[in-house]
Amino acid sequence: MRKLLLYSALATLSLISACKKDEQSITAIRKMDDLVIPQGFDWSTTKAITFNVSVSDSRAGSSPQKLAIYEANPADGASPIATGFVSPALPYSEKIFFSSAVKQVYIVKTSSDGSSVTQVAGVRNAVVAVDFSEDKVSNASGKRGILSSTLSETFCDCSSADQITSDFSRDLSARDAGKTYCITKDGVSFEFNNNADGVSVIIKVCARNVKFDGKLINNSKIIITKGASVVMGGRFNIGGNASFVNYGTVVVPSGFSLEKGKEFLNYGSLTIGGDLNLNEGSAPVVNYEHAKLRIKGKLMINTGSSLLNYGKANFQNVQVNSSGVLENYCSLYVQETLSSDAVIKNSSFINVGYVLNENDSTKHDEGEGKTGFNSRGA
Repeated sequence: MRKLLLYSALATLSLISACKKDEQSITAIRKMDDLVIPQGFDWSTTKAITFNVSVSDSRAGSSPQKLAIYEANPADGASPIATGFVSPALPYSEKIFFSSAVKQVYIVKTSSDGSSVTQVAGVRNAVVAVDFSEDKVSNASGKRGILSSTLSETFCDCSSADQITSDFSRDLSARDAGKTYCITKDGVSFEFNNNADGVSVIIKVCARNVKFDGKLINNSKIIITKGASVVMGGRFNIGGNASFVNYGTVVVPSGFSLEKGKEFLNYGSLTIGGDLNLNEGSAPVVNYEHAKLRIKGKLMINTGSSLLNYGKANFQNVQVNSSGVLENYCSLYVQETLSSDAVIKNSSFINVGYVLNENDSTKHDEGEGKTGFNSRGA
């Protein structure tokens, strides 16, 4: 058996260890004006990010609102690494130095009434432009516009939703348009055969051992909140500009082909029991920092599709075709074969030859460990 370790020339031991320490955050961040730089400082371990934050929410008024930037989730007790004020007339602009290992930050805007809105922003580019709008926060920092989320989705808020406390089994039709359904009872099933054209719904899962089965389209969205768990049925899919956002635990027993969608984001634990085919125009799959993605079959990244890994990913086999995109910024394990007709961007650690054991990450499940490249990986 042959094992292969692929490291980018830019990767460092500090980066590898940082993305493996799931409960620790990186603290080497300072505002430009606060820095005292020792002689001989190694600038290759840092990156300077300029934050341009604006407010276009017409309800905000003209008063300045507090702004805080965090390197870790403030809901977990993190302290801000930069603070300031922002208003529609006075945008916030500041350059901040980060450790090269930092991949995302949390930006919190607090209004005078104490209410706050939080956005998660990727820090891959030199400039992060964030706008707090009336409709929803938006983030232009990601290269493909996908590195964004709101923490309001993390926990369950069913105040303006129809609560589901018993099994739901019917097609989604005109009477469901614009509704939010909140599943609040453990063990409930939510199943449908058809998501009617033009009917957009939001489904929040706030309970454990929920069964979900159906294909979402029409800008519909399913959100699995923190602490919730779902098993997906055989009809599960995301298409037609729909979204999948997971903060909890999701198991898809069989494989599926991801169709055209808006976003497919994993902040929690996602296990797919079969193959995952990413087709052209499908929603970009993003596995975020501290998240876990496991595909027990083959990951097929086809032309015009992409997968970005910022957490821990374990795959049995990986095939990247033509202009498909695979980018790794943390830990990626392939048990059997990694092959590609495209450039694989690796800024941290890829192992071909074993995956981490599903039940005990200190153990390895070994495989054949083959690689094949028709284009040189980066």
